[in-house]
Amino acid sequence: DYFLRLTVGGTFNRALTIFARRYDLFLLVMGVIFVPLVAAAISIANIAGSSVHTLMDAMDTSTRLLQQTYGAYSSSSSSSSATVVDPQVIANELLEKSGVFMAQFFLEMVIYVVVALAGRAAMSYAVGLMYARRDPHWCECLKVGFRKWCDVFCASMMVGFGVGLGNVLTQIIAALVMRISIYLSFISFAILLAWLVCVTFVYVSLIILVPVIMIENLGPIDGIKRTWALSWNNRCYIFCTLFCFMIVSQLAVAVLAAIIVSIAGTNALFTVWGVVILTLPALVFLPIATILETVVYLNIRVQGEAMNLTVLNNDLDGKEMVLEHSMDKASKYTPVAKAEPV
Repeated sequence: DYFLRLTVGGTFNRALTIFARRYDLFLLVMGVIFVPLVAAAISIANIAGSSVHTLMDAMDTSTRLLQQTYGAYSSSSSSSSATVVDPQVIANELLEKSGVFMAQFFLEMVIYVVVALAGRAAMSYAVGLMYARRDPHWCECLKVGFRKWCDVFCASMMVGFGVGLGNVLTQIIAALVMRISIYLSFISFAILLAWLVCVTFVYVSLIILVPVIMIENLGPIDGIKRTWALSWNNRCYIFCTLFCFMIVSQLAVAVLAAIIVSIAGTNALFTVWGVVILTLPALVFLPIATILETVVYLNIRVQGEAMNLTVLNNDLDGKEMVLEHSMDKASKYTPVAKAEPV
């Protein structure tokens, strides 16, 4: 029964069961996300590897210059030394590569953000359909995900803008405190630490934003308000499930990167095959993370609102339960259509 209260362990088990039951659907949706994800990751790796190589050349050049200045080279080795690279040439090369990279990376990131948000929304919607005992189809779920993409994007941008603005103000305040006196550095550290706690608090509170918007068919502002209200007394539950999974997934990627470095060296991380291998775990981790978010959200509603199959179906069908009062003051709920069905 999907509408039973779950523990933290039960939540993980439910998410893995849902993924195993419809892995075909989730992997097909993830395949749409995976292509632009790999393209963006390869671009980052290429520019990072190129920049590291160029900077290493610059460091070698600086070392040779210092050795020549202090007479470290013999006359024979000085005459046969390599041509000194002009630092200005290195700077121009970095600037040129950065310009090309930024243009390409910006285009790839725009495609990735659009597809990734729509894909996450589609997977969250599919979990809702499975809870409602329906048979979701990956193509239909993607259509709904792209239809609700604007709401998910606007809500994410609002949260990101608020966190970014707060970060800038916090940095300015901490810097001003440091300028007053070096002895007040501990106050600056306390301010930055407090801001880190606030950011974590906000992230935990709004991590179930996508399933809230998708299942309840809400707009950006209403979705943020609804998410904040649902997570108010459930932050420990959210933290213990989603944060634990995030730590495990990052640890797995770190172990995979260490294996690649031990076998093929650090430069392998900047090759195409290295990037592809490091990105492969996302094919499983990202769908499970989205499923886990949705299961956490639905479980919060089951516990706090006694949500059942009828209520969930009304949400998915774009209906809301309106309270009507009869003549004998008895109450009943009647589903009515929303203005914007999903």
